Amino acid sequence: MSPMNAAGKQNETQSFLAYGPEQREMLFSYFAVSLTVVAFCALLTALLFLTVPADPHDIVCTTASCAALDSLLEASVDWNRPPCTNFYAHVCSGWAQSHNFSVYRSHLHEFIGDVHWILARVLVPSHAQTPPQVVAAFYQSCTAVLVDGADELAPFRRQLQIAGVTWPRVFAKSNLMLTAASVYATFQVTALLRIRSSVRNLSSVLEVAPDETFLRGWRSTRDQLLRSGAYARFFHETKAIYAGNESSPGHLLDYQSFVRVEEVVLATLLQRRPIAGESEVRNIEGLAELTRNVSEMTWRKVAEKLSLSQSARALIINTDYLRQVDELLARVGERLLHYYLGWCVVQQMRRYVNQDLANSWYDYVGASVRPDQPADWKAHTDCMQLTEMLVGKLTFGRFVLWKVDGEDHDYVRTMAEVIARGLVQQVSEKAQWSHQRGRVPVELRDFRLELHVDNMRVVEEALGQRGLANRTSLISNWMDVAAAMSIINDTFRDRISTTYVKDLVARERYSLFDNTSRTLSLAPMFAMLPLYRRQLSDTAKFGALGTLLAKACFEVFLTKLANHSTALDEAFRRLRCFAESAQYRSDHLEIYHSAASFVIALDALRSLGSTDYKRLRMFDSLQSFFVLMCYLLCTPNTSDESIVSEAICNEAVKNSESFAVAFQCAPGTAMNPEKRCRFF
Repeated sequence: MSPMNAAGKQNETQSFLAYGPEQREMLFSYFAVSLTVVAFCALLTALLFLTVPADPHDIVCTTASCAALDSLLEASVDWNRPPCTNFYAHVCSGWAQSHNFSVYRSHLHEFIGDVHWILARVLVPSHAQTPPQVVAAFYQSCTAVLVDGADELAPFRRQLQIAGVTWPRVFAKSNLMLTAASVYATFQVTALLRIRSSVRNLSSVLEVAPDETFLRGWRSTRDQLLRSGAYARFFHETKAIYAGNESSPGHLLDYQSFVRVEEVVLATLLQRRPIAGESEVRNIEGLAELTRNVSEMTWRKVAEKLSLSQSARALIINTDYLRQVDELLARVGERLLHYYLGWCVVQQMRRYVNQDLANSWYDYVGASVRPDQPADWKAHTDCMQLTEMLVGKLTFGRFVLWKVDGEDHDYVRTMAEVIARGLVQQVSEKAQWSHQRGRVPVELRDFRLELHVDNMRVVEEALGQRGLANRTSLISNWMDVAAAMSIINDTFRDRISTTYVKDLVARERYSLFDNTSRTLSLAPMFAMLPLYRRQLSDTAKFGALGTLLAKACFEVFLTKLANHSTALDEAFRRLRCFAESAQYRSDHLEIYHSAASFVIALDALRSLGSTDYKRLRMFDSLQSFFVLMCYLLCTPNTSDESIVSEAICNEAVKNSESFAVAFQCAPGTAMNPEKRCRFF
């Protein structure tokens, strides 16, 4: 090795310590500068990464509500069923194979269970009860009869007799109008007529109004029992249980005579179309002139019973209906009409008297309506219905406090308003065929969303003025609560009673359209998964609750076409397009309302300008919207409703270009057909 090479080799192996002080200081400087540059570059890269906005559609929602919703979907979605072939099967196969109830009925069961759990655990003092305690005590005394077997037949019968109800016996001296007024004043129960004291324009009047709601519902029940050949047994069994061993004057009516009376009453008062008479205000003398078979003396006794002055005015709501009742008095006689009024009262109250009468009702009527429900669940729903009848949404007051606050109400109101505005715009711009004399048939005020917040406050104030005399007795509580409700101003009084539970139990699927008011109705169970939780993303909220609101708004629009036959025919023609392209064809066009309307919810979501488009774990943001819409329809394979649910889901998505884009469905696949239906 040459000396030069040897020297080089020695230099290569020289240690850092071998350098001089100036050299070591220079190396330290170079090293420090290099580290600083590297650190600065790393920091700059990190800052750039953090400040570049990520696609909000790619951010997974990680709230507890989203995680719970993810779990529900994970158990339902079947990845072996391609979404572009049969979207309902893709979303619902897991649910359909593992559950005995639909998503809707499972949600309803959970809701009823939660409300019962809350009401049953409220401790009620014997005195100075708060309004929520009064509501809970009323509910508890009801379940004491229906679940625990408390028997209140004797006190019920006694109080009804005091009110004038003599059923099942016929008495020579009967006062139909006085009994109707007394029953309503005592129990807030209406039969044939609603006669009450009412405050109008700061003065008390005698109000006489029809009762068609119960009669129409009862006619349906009666027809069902007649078709099954069970009506005679039902009549005799009811009479035997209610009358018991009681001996009293008056004679019993045989079944054939009873049926003849009932047929005349129903045929007269329930004509094919509701009697649409004018309302009138008269004095008591004028009221007697209208009812030739009811004397002025009788009406004065009614006014006295209701603590009205003899100079009080009478408000007759629907004079034609009152004339029909007056004609019945002449045709069948007051004794028999009074007997039938008693029958109507007993049918409305029988489930709450004792278990024998309740079980008889379930055996003949209730089981055919909901045969798959356990007895306790039926009892809980019946007691909630009764509580609702008297105090309305305050029945769910504690549940609402638990699940909902003002921010939720504001959000849902905004959601409904945005969706309604979108529908009005669609009708205005793309449905000129529906316009009447150049006017759009709907406007924003037609889509009122009733949340009953003010009504709950008014009921609380009324209950706060009156406690319960005997918190364990249903009949006593019923009378105390009815007395408290009677003092409420009529501005709120007729809007207090609600039928949320009754309507929810009767349905097979979610619906936010109220057939009675012809507007939007939001039951308290909305604030539960899978419909709505505040911590869900906007996409999830609009895919679930939003699509239901859109469907309800669409149904409001259709009701506005009821008197415009040409436009209604065109609407049906457009709906038939969805029906004719469906694998399951049905003449019940209402099942295609979702297919025609859900796009309104999607457009409303896009119009929000929201930044909360977070996705669920298994689906991106847009996919989540469609998945949730169909998840609400999931039904077990054993149900007759499964084929209907499949048609509703698939017809909605297959007619949406956005769905084909979201799931990348190839043209010509089942869920991306060449021809699509459009309502607007």
